[in-house]
Amino acid sequence: LDGGRVFSAGNTDGMQFSSLFASLLLGGHGQRPPLPAWDLTANHSADQQGSSEIAALHAFAQRGDILLLIQPAPALAEQLISAAHERDMVVILISSMNDNRSPAKCRNQDIPIIVPADNPLRAREITLLVIHALCDHIEQQLFGDLS
Repeated sequence: LDGGRVFSAGNTDGMQFSSLFASLLLGGHGQRPPLPAWDLTANHSADQQGSSEIAALHAFAQRGDILLLIQPAPALAEQLISAAHERDMVVILISSMNDNRSPAKCRNQDIPIIVPADNPLRAREITLLVIHALCDHIEQQLFGDLS
């Protein structure tokens, strides 16, 4: 609502979900204009992650922007959360129950969403549901009911 952007990133499955989230916001699907979303993991593989995402946040992110981390590896999450906090960004973290480190790095304004599933398939399903719910919420906040 304040004209900010959403940057997304993740590891393994999270990379695919990050790409999906950004494409859903950018796409608009003819019902609304594209929204400013940037998939930080778009142009490289999982073994190349870390420094380029942090550099992108430092170069392009501003106060009030949002970082959406989707199932990140704890080491990557710590680096990106720290970089986001340096830029005064809000972090939304979608993480598994097994990740104790990443949610601990979140601050009061951040939103940790812990996926309540031990089974990897159930965790993917829930993560996909959360991503679609976030997109729907953003659209509702900005444009009201589009149906």
